[in-house]
Amino acid sequence: MAAKIREGPNKVYISCKSCNYPYSSSKENVRGELVVGGYIMEQIDPNSTRVTYISKSDFKGSVPQIIQNKASADQAEVAAKIYAIMKDSGF
Repeated sequence: MAAKIREGPNKVYISCKSCNYPYSSSKENVRGELVVGGYIMEQIDPNSTRVTYISKSDFKGSVPQIIQNKASADQAEVAAKIYAIMKDSGF
């Protein structure tokens, strides 16, 4: 995965996408693809930040829907982790 961070007035953009990697899929392993993903963190006021999560992925292969849903839900929890890091860093 490749990521890029861009800062704007009162906003931070973090964008991610899959990149080519020299290992291919096999019978035991399937390489999913992150078409696009990222976060927009926007300061609302001195004490509030809105975090917007964006994701479009292709799990490839035969992955049961329940596992795909769990993976998506886990990604949404990253916002809480970002909050904890920002709080510990004094933001």
